[in-house]
Amino acid sequence: MTVQNNLTDDPTSYLQRDATQPCIMLAGTLERAQNTCVQYGVSIQCKLASGNDQGILVVTNQADAIAMVSTLPATTPWCLVADGLTDKVTRDVLTSWFGPPTTIAKALGVSTEGIAWRPDKFLVY
Repeated sequence: MTVQNNLTDDPTSYLQRDATQPCIMLAGTLERAQNTCVQYGVSIQCKLASGNDQGILVVTNQADAIAMVSTLPATTPWCLVADGLTDKVTRDVLTSWFGPPTTIAKALGVSTEGIAWRPDKFLVY
């Protein structure tokens, strides 16, 4: 009996991200951003925005957003984590400098190798 190649649910086996490229995620907490990044296999790269300029920078308040605007170039991608954060002022600060948010996959800059579960491309029931 031969064993067929099985697809696994571990996204780290087929998703890659350049850890040196900055990306901003607006989320209520670092933990919620990490939970979202687990789907892309890059949760270990999440860190709070204060004092950092590489990796996935999680902005949770207006002070973090202002720090990112003064630190990173306007071309830095950013996205929203759908976790119920309703701080419009913080979103407006990021939008004023970085433009409108992109999808999570685009902001993270993940690239797939092979068949991957991509919540931004396939409807999951």
